[in-house]
Amino acid sequence: MKTKVISDKKSNASQKKNEYEFLESLHEQLISLRSELENTKKGTPGIKRIRSKIFHLWRKIEKKELELKNQTVVYGQKAHLKRISFLYNSLHKSKCEIEQNKIQKQIDQKLDEYQARRVGNIYLLGEANQGGNRFFKFDLNNGKITYKPSKVEKVIFDVKIDKNKRSEMSRLQEMINDKDISVTVEIIEGFIVIAFDTEILNGYSLDTKERAKEVKKIKAMNLMKQDESVLIKEKYVEYYAKQEEKKKVDKLSNRYIGVDLNPDCVGVVVMDKIGDDDFKIIDRRSYHLMGALTNKLGKSSSHPDQIWQNNKREYEVKEMWLAIFKLSTHYKCYNFVMEDLDFKSTASDGGTEFNRKTKNIWHRTLTTEMIDKKTAELGMNLIEVNPAFSSFIGNIMHKVFDATASACEITRRGIYKFTKGKFYPIIDGTIMSTMKSLLTTDVSNIKDVKWNHLFAATNKSIGYRYRQDTSTGKVGEFRSKSYKSNVKCNIYCK
Repeated sequence: MKTKVISDKKSNASQKKNEYEFLESLHEQLISLRSELENTKKGTPGIKRIRSKIFHLWRKIEKKELELKNQTVVYGQKAHLKRISFLYNSLHKSKCEIEQNKIQKQIDQKLDEYQARRVGNIYLLGEANQGGNRFFKFDLNNGKITYKPSKVEKVIFDVKIDKNKRSEMSRLQEMINDKDISVTVEIIEGFIVIAFDTEILNGYSLDTKERAKEVKKIKAMNLMKQDESVLIKEKYVEYYAKQEEKKKVDKLSNRYIGVDLNPDCVGVVVMDKIGDDDFKIIDRRSYHLMGALTNKLGKSSSHPDQIWQNNKREYEVKEMWLAIFKLSTHYKCYNFVMEDLDFKSTASDGGTEFNRKTKNIWHRTLTTEMIDKKTAELGMNLIEVNPAFSSFIGNIMHKVFDATASACEITRRGIYKFTKGKFYPIIDGTIMSTMKSLLTTDVSNIKDVKWNHLFAATNKSIGYRYRQDTSTGKVGEFRSKSYKSNVKCNIYCK
């Protein structure tokens, strides 16, 4: 439990640091606006707009500063604590005895709920040399887990294991018996959650035991510190190379699968790297969440229809990613390329519907969890790339749907991530010809033309971001899993 509390505190400190950085950026914007206001002459049309921006930004800063000042870790849910404080204030203000009794009953009820929530879950870290976990005895083949809080106490849990997980649990039990894997256990009301390293379970992990033995032998040789450091470094490189070879078994090391992530669709591309300067497209497709999963119902979050839609969407997102990784297994892909999602969100600039999609519909955390889990489970090489201008470049270079075109560019960047000068594709005559047909202005006279220049010229000329629609290059369409599925898959020409 202590470890869980420490972890929560570290997470809270990290979140606070990010919020302070955000506050600093707001202050920088305020300084910039004030400078702009000073340089603007009185009576000009834009002066009211600047003053309005300053006012709203200052209010935002005040609110954020107050939040950070009062922000502490609360065990028992902060919403309950706020409600209790509010009720106590109402109790002191009230002069009616009947109303006071009514408020007191609400306070007692909320205090009980608050105290119940303060009782944390049992969270115990695993140890491989203690049969997975020193406090538990596992019999996963028979669906039993025994909790041993002390020498004399034993609590036996009957657990239901999904039929699709029985093979995996059987392998896990073998590794627990051989003391080869640690299993962390969290007991939540009605559930037992077990966590383990899928790389170890599937035989793709780094052999740290043997590496430690080799390093110990080197240290026993009593060499000069510099020579010892070189040998240890070489040994580390050797073991990482061995791990990579294990992962590459039954996969093609030059084959890449790349994805472009969006709130309601995912573009998917399979590519082969050919030599040092070329690539070949093997498969291009896109997966779309259909209207039943994304339509605005106009109902409260507690309404049964809204709960059903949220649960159904989460289920379909999981099934979609299972289908994508099934495709990667079919094509024997070793490399998985995705855009780096660690960026500062600009969702607030996209309007209400854009915010709804990016914050409510887009299961970003679930998506990244699924990708991390499946790439580790399948022994794939996960590559993250900067997605700057990937959608625009993809749409200019590939005559297929927007998300799939963007996935083409993201996959190309994954192929050449560590090759200098290959982040952006070369702007050749074909690209310039496409730009001339797209724009009303000639871009051939721009000196040292770059992709950001073309992007700016397109926005200025046509007034919106250039995208290919879902029908561009489409050669087939089917439901992702069955006719009941609410995920549609479109296949595009190679």
